[in-house]
This record gives sequence, structure tokens and C-alpha cells, in this order.
Amino acid sequence: MKNRNNIDFDTGIKLWKIYNNRALNFVQAYELDTFYFYYEDLILNPNLVVSKIFDFIDFEYDKKIITKFVDSKLNRSEKNKKILYLEECKDLNNKFKNLSSV
Repeated sequence: MKNRNNIDFDTGIKLWKIYNNRALNFVQAYELDTFYFYYEDLILNPNLVVSKIFDFIDFEYDKKIITKFVDSKLNRSEKNKKILYLEECKDLNNKFKNLSSV
């Protein structure tokens, strides 16, 4: 985060929680059909995630679409590194795990 936004880790975590809680509250308040997935899953297994997105929006899936909008070179996180969530983030992360469509 610091390299990209020049903010410290604690502030980044607080912002992550605020933004994600707002998004969840909005979706739940309006009972919107929503497809949940993790960015890391998209980068590590784009065919699976994108095919499920296409199923969700009821479009025919074409593997060639992957190369048009999924660029694994944009991923700056360390591949296959286990993410250690801070205690304050575990509840929100568990909500996302339970909602995940992948």
C-alpha cells in the first residue's frame, strides 16, 4: 500500500474495512444479486472465476476474453503466500468467505 498510496499499513487496513463494510451494507440493503470473489482467486485461476462470472450474468463464456482483461503481471502480491489477517479483519473476511461465489 505504501508504495502505491503513500499510506501506512494501519490506515490501509482501516480503509479496507470501511470500504468493504459499506459495499456489503449497500448490497444487502437493496437485496442485489451479487457475485463475490477474491482478486487473488481471479489472478491464480482466471478461467474458473471468469467462467463463473459469465454463468452469473448469463453470458456465453469465451476463454479468449481472459487475455483481454485479466493480466497476472498487474498482481503485486506474492503468489501463494498465505495471507495473515489481523484479528480486527477476520470477521469481515469470514463474511466474504461465506459469500464467495467461487
